[in-house]
Amino acid sequence: MERSPAENIMLKATTLSAVCTIGSILLYRRFADGLWLTMAITAGTFLYHLAMRLLVGLAVRQGLGRRVNNRARWFLVRESEEQFYRKIKIQKWKKKLPTYYPQDFSLKQHSMQELIQTMCISELSHEVMLLLSYVPLLFSIWFGAFYVFLLTSICAGAVDAVFVLVQRYNRGRLVKVVERNRKALRE
Repeated sequence: MERSPAENIMLKATTLSAVCTIGSILLYRRFADGLWLTMAITAGTFLYHLAMRLLVGLAVRQGLGRRVNNRARWFLVRESEEQFYRKIKIQKWKKKLPTYYPQDFSLKQHSMQELIQTMCISELSHEVMLLLSYVPLLFSIWFGAFYVFLLTSICAGAVDAVFVLVQRYNRGRLVKVVERNRKALRE
Protein backbone atom coordinates (compact mmCIF):
# COMPACT_ATOMS: atom_id res chain seq x y z
CA MET A 1 0.00 0.00 0.00
CA GLU A 2 1.26 3.44 -0.91
CA ARG A 3 2.05 5.76 2.00
CA SER A 4 0.21 9.05 2.44
CA PRO A 5 2.18 12.32 2.36
CA ALA A 6 1.60 12.76 6.12
CA GLU A 7 2.90 9.24 6.79
CA ASN A 8 6.02 9.90 4.68
CA ILE A 9 6.72 13.14 6.53
CA MET A 10 6.31 11.46 9.95
CA LEU A 11 8.59 8.56 9.04
CA LYS A 12 11.28 10.83 7.58
CA ALA A 13 11.11 13.26 10.51
CA THR A 14 11.37 10.38 13.00
CA THR A 15 14.36 8.93 11.16
CA LEU A 16 16.04 12.34 10.99
CA SER A 17 15.41 12.90 14.71
CA ALA A 18 16.93 9.49 15.51
CA VAL A 19 20.03 10.23 13.42
CA CYS A 20 20.40 13.68 15.01
CA THR A 21 19.95 12.24 18.51
CA ILE A 22 22.55 9.52 18.00
CA GLY A 23 24.96 11.89 16.27
CA SER A 24 24.62 14.52 19.01
CA ILE A 25 25.15 11.92 21.74
CA LEU A 26 28.30 10.63 20.02
CA LEU A 27 29.62 14.17 19.55
CA TYR A 28 28.86 15.02 23.18
CA ARG A 29 30.68 11.89 24.37
CA ARG A 30 33.65 12.78 22.17
CA PHE A 31 33.92 16.50 22.98
CA ALA A 32 31.96 16.88 26.26
CA ASP A 33 30.63 20.18 24.92
CA GLY A 34 27.35 21.52 26.34
CA LEU A 35 26.16 22.45 22.85
CA TRP A 36 26.10 18.77 21.85
CA LEU A 37 24.25 17.85 25.03
CA THR A 38 21.64 20.51 24.24
CA MET A 39 21.38 19.17 20.67
CA ALA A 40 21.04 15.58 21.95
CA ILE A 41 18.29 16.56 24.40
CA THR A 42 16.44 18.58 21.75
CA ALA A 43 16.68 15.89 19.08
CA GLY A 44 15.84 13.20 21.63
CA THR A 45 12.72 15.07 22.70
CA PHE A 46 11.64 15.43 19.07
CA LEU A 47 12.35 11.74 18.58
CA TYR A 48 10.21 10.85 21.59
CA HIS A 49 7.25 12.93 20.36
CA LEU A 50 7.41 11.57 16.82
CA ALA A 51 8.12 7.91 17.63
CA MET A 52 5.50 7.89 20.39
CA ARG A 53 2.87 9.08 17.92
CA LEU A 54 3.81 6.41 15.41
CA LEU A 55 3.73 3.68 18.06
CA VAL A 56 0.51 4.83 19.72
CA GLY A 57 -1.24 5.12 16.37
CA LEU A 58 -0.16 1.62 15.43
CA ALA A 59 -0.97 0.17 18.86
CA VAL A 60 -4.46 1.66 19.08
CA ARG A 61 -5.27 0.86 15.47
CA GLN A 62 -4.01 -2.73 15.69
CA GLY A 63 -4.73 -3.42 19.37
CA LEU A 64 -8.20 -2.02 19.71
CA GLY A 65 -9.14 -1.93 16.08
CA ARG A 66 -12.82 -2.50 15.68
CA ARG A 67 -13.41 -3.29 19.38
CA VAL A 68 -13.96 0.38 20.21
CA ASN A 69 -17.62 0.96 21.11
CA ASN A 70 -18.53 4.03 19.07
CA ARG A 71 -21.78 4.38 21.02
CA ALA A 72 -19.99 4.64 24.37
CA ARG A 73 -20.69 7.73 26.42
CA TRP A 74 -17.11 8.93 25.90
CA PHE A 75 -17.70 9.31 22.16
CA LEU A 76 -21.05 11.11 22.35
CA VAL A 77 -20.86 14.66 21.04
CA ARG A 78 -22.75 17.07 23.27
CA GLU A 79 -24.66 20.20 22.28
CA SER A 80 -22.19 22.39 24.20
CA GLU A 81 -19.39 20.93 22.05
CA GLU A 82 -21.29 21.75 18.89
CA GLN A 83 -21.66 25.36 20.07
CA PHE A 84 -17.92 25.45 20.78
CA TYR A 85 -17.15 24.12 17.28
CA ARG A 86 -19.30 26.83 15.74
CA LYS A 87 -17.56 29.47 17.89
CA ILE A 88 -14.07 28.39 16.77
CA LYS A 89 -15.29 28.06 13.14
CA ILE A 90 -13.86 24.56 12.86
CA GLN A 91 -15.55 23.93 9.50
CA LYS A 92 -13.39 26.66 7.92
CA TRP A 93 -9.96 25.37 8.98
CA LYS A 94 -10.36 21.62 9.51
CA LYS A 95 -9.79 20.86 5.82
CA LYS A 96 -6.27 22.31 6.07
CA LEU A 97 -5.13 19.58 8.46
CA PRO A 98 -3.36 16.51 7.07
CA THR A 99 -4.98 13.10 7.20
CA TYR A 100 -2.58 10.31 8.05
CA TYR A 101 -4.61 7.55 6.35
CA PRO A 102 -6.92 9.36 3.87
CA GLN A 103 -8.20 6.06 2.48
CA ASP A 104 -9.67 5.22 5.90
CA PHE A 105 -11.91 8.31 5.73
CA SER A 106 -13.29 7.80 2.23
CA LEU A 107 -17.06 7.42 1.82
CA LYS A 108 -16.32 5.79 -1.53
CA GLN A 109 -14.48 2.93 0.19
CA HIS A 110 -16.32 2.71 3.54
CA SER A 111 -19.82 2.86 4.95
CA MET A 112 -20.83 5.69 7.25
CA GLN A 113 -20.80 3.28 10.19
CA GLU A 114 -17.23 2.23 9.35
CA LEU A 115 -16.22 5.90 9.15
CA ILE A 116 -17.75 6.58 12.56
CA GLN A 117 -15.77 3.66 13.96
CA THR A 118 -12.55 4.90 12.33
CA MET A 119 -13.14 8.39 13.74
CA CYS A 120 -13.49 6.94 17.24
CA ILE A 121 -10.25 5.01 16.87
CA SER A 122 -8.49 8.11 15.55
CA GLU A 123 -9.87 10.25 18.38
CA LEU A 124 -8.76 7.70 20.97
CA SER A 125 -5.28 7.57 19.42
CA HIS A 126 -4.91 11.35 19.62
CA GLU A 127 -6.21 11.42 23.19
CA VAL A 128 -3.59 8.90 24.27
CA MET A 129 -0.93 10.86 22.36
CA LEU A 130 -2.05 14.05 24.08
CA LEU A 131 -1.59 12.46 27.51
CA LEU A 132 1.77 10.93 26.59
CA SER A 133 2.96 14.32 25.34
CA TYR A 134 3.65 15.16 28.98
CA VAL A 135 6.04 12.25 29.64
CA PRO A 136 9.05 14.42 28.65
CA LEU A 137 8.45 16.42 31.82
CA LEU A 138 10.21 13.51 33.51
CA PHE A 139 13.32 14.33 31.47
CA SER A 140 13.62 17.55 33.46
CA ILE A 141 14.49 15.44 36.52
CA TRP A 142 17.81 14.54 34.86
CA PHE A 143 18.39 17.53 32.59
CA GLY A 144 16.67 20.44 34.35
CA ALA A 145 14.97 23.01 32.12
CA PHE A 146 11.50 22.03 33.35
CA TYR A 147 9.82 24.93 31.53
CA VAL A 148 11.39 23.99 28.20
CA PHE A 149 10.02 20.45 28.50
CA LEU A 150 6.66 21.85 29.67
CA LEU A 151 6.46 24.18 26.67
CA THR A 152 7.27 21.42 24.16
CA SER A 153 4.76 19.12 25.86
CA ILE A 154 2.02 21.74 25.75
CA CYS A 155 2.71 22.45 22.06
CA ALA A 156 2.76 18.76 21.14
CA GLY A 157 -0.39 18.09 23.16
CA ALA A 158 -2.16 21.04 21.52
CA VAL A 159 -1.57 19.52 18.10
CA ASP A 160 -3.28 16.31 19.20
CA ALA A 161 -6.10 18.27 20.85
CA VAL A 162 -6.85 19.90 17.48
CA PHE A 163 -7.15 16.47 15.84
CA VAL A 164 -9.43 15.26 18.66
CA LEU A 165 -11.69 18.27 18.07
CA VAL A 166 -11.85 17.59 14.33
CA GLN A 167 -12.68 13.90 14.84
CA ARG A 168 -15.44 14.73 17.32
CA TYR A 169 -16.85 17.48 15.09
CA ASN A 170 -16.90 15.30 11.96
CA ARG A 171 -18.23 12.25 13.80
CA GLY A 172 -21.03 14.24 15.41
CA ARG A 173 -22.21 15.40 12.01
CA LEU A 174 -21.95 11.92 10.52
CA VAL A 175 -23.87 10.34 13.41
CA LYS A 176 -26.71 12.82 12.81
CA VAL A 177 -26.84 11.83 9.13
CA VAL A 178 -26.96 8.13 10.04
CA GLU A 179 -29.73 8.76 12.59
CA ARG A 180 -31.77 10.78 10.06
CA ASN A 181 -31.40 7.98 7.52
CA ARG A 182 -32.53 5.37 10.07
CA LYS A 183 -35.52 7.50 11.03
CA ALA A 184 -36.47 7.98 7.36
CA LEU A 185 -36.29 4.22 6.74
CA ARG A 186 -38.65 3.55 9.66
CA GLU A 187 -41.25 6.00 8.35
